[in-house]
Amino acid sequence: MFRTLRQQDKEDFLTMLELGKIPAMFLNFLKGKRLNKISYVKGFKEDDPTKLAYSTFNQLGWSKEELISSFKRGLTKGFPKNYNPDAIAGPIDTTSEGDASFNAPSVEDDII
Repeated sequence: MFRTLRQQDKEDFLTMLELGKIPAMFLNFLKGKRLNKISYVKGFKEDDPTKLAYSTFNQLGWSKEELISSFKRGLTKGFPKNYNPDAIAGPIDTTSEGDASFNAPSVEDDII
């Protein structure tokens, strides 16, 4: 979709994204499509150290496999810096956190 836009439309599109707005034509393009995101453990919540704190990887992907691969490539380069899988070994309230026995980042689906 982006490749077919005129140069001025591309610039307007990117400006809107930088302002935190999503252009309507892009929303229409996304309807019914599946995006994946990765949420990972970054440590514990400040207000309740028995609960894990999570962050979201700064990329979305159509393909889970490509997104996971990108995340793993980042890990080899030390990113994201706040990734802390060892926090799972800490004092966790399993009644509110559920099963925290795995160290792999989770991939979630968002359908728009």
